[in-house]
Amino acid sequence: MRKLFFADDEPLIVQGLYNLLPWEQFDLQIAGSARNGLEALEKLKEEPVDLLITDIMMPEMTGLELLRRVKLLNPRTKFIILSGYDEFKYVKEGILLGIENYLLKPINIDELESTVKHILRDWEREEISRFRLDEDWKILRNNILHRWANGTIDNKEFRERARMLGIPIDHGVYRSAALRIVTENEPAFQFYRLPGLAEESERIGTEELPESCEVIAFPRDGDEITLLFALSGSEVSVLPALRRMSEWIASFTGFRVWCAAGQPEELYQG
Repeated sequence: MRKLFFADDEPLIVQGLYNLLPWEQFDLQIAGSARNGLEALEKLKEEPVDLLITDIMMPEMTGLELLRRVKLLNPRTKFIILSGYDEFKYVKEGILLGIENYLLKPINIDELESTVKHILRDWEREEISRFRLDEDWKILRNNILHRWANGTIDNKEFRERARMLGIPIDHGVYRSAALRIVTENEPAFQFYRLPGLAEESERIGTEELPESCEVIAFPRDGDEITLLFALSGSEVSVLPALRRMSEWIASFTGFRVWCAAGQPEELYQG
């Protein structure tokens, strides 16, 4: 659930906000409240939230100043401003700061609910956008690594794209390995699942190996997962991690897994 916080110097307003909407039905959990902007800021430093509903005029720190400070702490936080003042200058400044809505007291329940539903739709669109970006990044990264493994990309281009995509290429020593799913032409194996198997193998490697060893796994040639281990400092044995990956893939797919690991070497320069 996403987290929600209230800030208002009027206790009755805060109490009313707790009960004004069935927040859990909107997948929102109330994380707390504060009676002034400074108290709210201190609490939000400790526990960031997704939605802040705040009065605009409070002692210690105004709602607009609180909004500015919270945006620096967590740019993704969304805001609803409350006020007893129907003054355009507050509305204008709030809009410039990126508030979702400006509600006058006493709070209209229908308007608040409509605003919350609008925020929920925004969150959904943002999540879809981030998912697409993440998926596009994975596809592009895997494509570059596939070309590198097949020797169809020159040194300079590989290094430029690797840096852009966050592929570790500046470690001292590298070691490659391969996990091949022995399907024996069995049609039961669904090859479209290979990227997911590669992703889980990478997660296992990250969990199993020390921080001095980065691991990248990517699908290759239909039934094979290629792994690149980037080593910093002393030699690290990657065999336990490979064994665990193999066992997991075999258990998940029901097929045997063939494993091979190369010797440590330096990545070519270009």
